[in-house]
Amino acid sequence: CARIDMAESLRHIDPSALLTLAIDAADNSVTAAEHFGERTFVHDILSIGDLPANTRLVVSCRTSRIADLKLSAEVRSVPLDGFTRVETEAFARQFFPDAEPTWIDDFHNLSGGNPRVERYAIESGRRNRQDPLLSLRPLGKTLQGIFEDMFQEALRKAGLSYDFEPFCAALIALPRPIPIDYCARVSGIRSGSVLDICSDLAPGIRVESHCIVFEDEDIEEFVRTRGQSSLENGHQEVADVLNSDHRTSDYAATHIAAALSRAGRGKELLHLIETEAEPEAIRDPLRRREVRLQRVKLGV
Repeated sequence: CARIDMAESLRHIDPSALLTLAIDAADNSVTAAEHFGERTFVHDILSIGDLPANTRLVVSCRTSRIADLKLSAEVRSVPLDGFTRVETEAFARQFFPDAEPTWIDDFHNLSGGNPRVERYAIESGRRNRQDPLLSLRPLGKTLQGIFEDMFQEALRKAGLSYDFEPFCAALIALPRPIPIDYCARVSGIRSGSVLDICSDLAPGIRVESHCIVFEDEDIEEFVRTRGQSSLENGHQEVADVLNSDHRTSDYAATHIAAALSRAGRGKELLHLIETEAEPEAIRDPLRRREVRLQRVKLGV
């Protein structure tokens, strides 16, 4: 197979070299696959039998989710700790080369040496033109605390007094990448405000080609947890919105069947399959065929 050919070719080029396949945040793929009722490629790769002697497989995962990967007993686990004081200083001086040692001490202590907390604190400070320590004081912040503050601040700047669970539910319930206008319709927030909020949530959430993309698995997990109480309603809203557009919108036509399935609306899904032989809103014939087959599979 291809991996053996690659390993063999590498062995001839350099007998001491290793062919390494790395999967970062593998647990996120498992969670996403479960959410959409699919099989994750992670389990397929991890179930590969004997690898060539010069091949290694490296997978990263949250400690609390290791069991989700279904690893074999011989897999070696290597815990990753936070930054040491020296590592915090090396990271911070990339942005603040003249920072005083006492500032580095405070930054390390208040962040708990958590690389993600430090990154978000620095990004927040640069975006708001303030000392990053202000987002960590008075007693330090966890990553969840940082995200909570980011969301609240983004909503405040957008002029919204709003419980953001429905917004989080919309981000989780809608298929990615998420068009801004669909997020607005499902969450009940104006498109301009959705764009402003997501811009203020960078770097964890990115807007590209007028669509919302998660860039950070930690903020995605925060959003998933925060929106859980509104997720059932979110699935119903998504099904309603996509159902109204599926004859005219490529995005809606592509995802309506899965949306109806997740909302528990099996009769409507069967009606869709029976009354719309081809998703005409999808112009590409290959994708149109793939979507049609997906609809039939979901309806079985």
